[in-house]
Amino acid sequence: MDNNNNKPARGGRGRPEMKTEEKQFDERVIHIDRVARVVKGGRRFRFRALVVIGDHKQQVGVGSAKGADVTTAVTKATEVAKKHLTKIAVYKGTLPHDAEAKISGSHILIMPASPGTGLIAAE
Repeated sequence: MDNNNNKPARGGRGRPEMKTEEKQFDERVIHIDRVARVVKGGRRFRFRALVVIGDHKQQVGVGSAKGADVTTAVTKATEVAKKHLTKIAVYKGTLPHDAEAKISGSHILIMPASPGTGLIAAE
């Protein structure tokens, strides 16, 4: 049996080795919603999470996903955000200028700030 998969070798004991991923992104949960769909017996509830990730250098990503519970929704949204990373211009530790966008029903405004301010986000 080759050693490329996570199964122990023949006759080996114990659990297969799990690869631990170090956190290279700072993630912030912006919003969590409880959503429902109506079925014959009543309502089925799920959760939707909006997550923003960044590496404090030049990469940011935004992701939204649904899950049966909050932790599942946040995990899925983080994976979506990692797939949608984009590079931004940074000048002296902040953005060089204001940027404004309207996506669907959302209005997004990003502005430069002094060093140490961090992320301030609201709906």
